[in-house]
Amino acid sequence: MESPWTRRNPNRPLQNLHSHKKLPLLSCRGHHRETILYRRTREDIQANITLLNKTGDIQDPNNYRPITLLNTDYKITTKVINTVAKNAVGHVIPEEQMSRTGVCGTMQALLCDKAITEMSRLRR
Repeated sequence: MESPWTRRNPNRPLQNLHSHKKLPLLSCRGHHRETILYRRTREDIQANITLLNKTGDIQDPNNYRPITLLNTDYKITTKVINTVAKNAVGHVIPEEQMSRTGVCGTMQALLCDKAITEMSRLRR
């Protein structure tokens, strides 16, 4: 049963891409490479947002949670960007930087700042 609040929403990141994209194709043996031109359609840049009923009264909008059905190209693209960004962050951000994954959190940075401030106050 479809939710009464189903609607279509434009997918902003894919709208900024060119209207044509080249898709590489490989033959069965992988020796011959071809490229085809694929024209992006309106369905490629839209997401279906549907509200699913959690529990309770179906007439109460608070009992629904949204779920977004995205195009597979978008899911793959965001996963690749996320993976590349995660791997690159370690080489870009210095180890002295606080609040970095695998080094320190915000609490350690605040405690360090408090300790330095207290030491400078005592040395006056």
